Amino acid sequence: MAIDLKDYSKVVNSGKTAPMDSIFRPESPFYDAGTLQQAYNPSRAQQLFDEVADKPGYRLTIDLPLQLVVKPDGSELPFEVRAFEKYCLVNGQDDIELTLRHAEEIRGFEAARIARMPWLTHSQQG
Repeated sequence: MAIDLKDYSKVVNSGKTAPMDSIFRPESPFYDAGTLQQAYNPSRAQQLFDEVADKPGYRLTIDLPLQLVVKPDGSELPFEVRAFEKYCLVNGQDDIELTLRHAEEIRGFEAARIARMPWLTHSQQG
């Protein structure tokens, strides 16, 4: 399930701009094709909206490791997510935490770099 980008563009941008899959344009260095909007399935979305409207207290269970949405009747709706993003979400890691896993190596690299090129540091080494 995803957002219907064409409808979104009509509502948010008065239909004046084409829908975008990312906040960054493809020519941007920050563009990541892996984070693009998933294909929108209007019939699946409408079915879920109808079920929610018909059943007060309706709840879905999202099983990220198994990549399933589990409905109250036990039926399952599979969804796709890239392995790396799933790993990060399941383990509660973002780009910063992934980088900090290598903090010791980064500190070692920086110390060696400053020893080789002391003029790059802001303080005088004595």
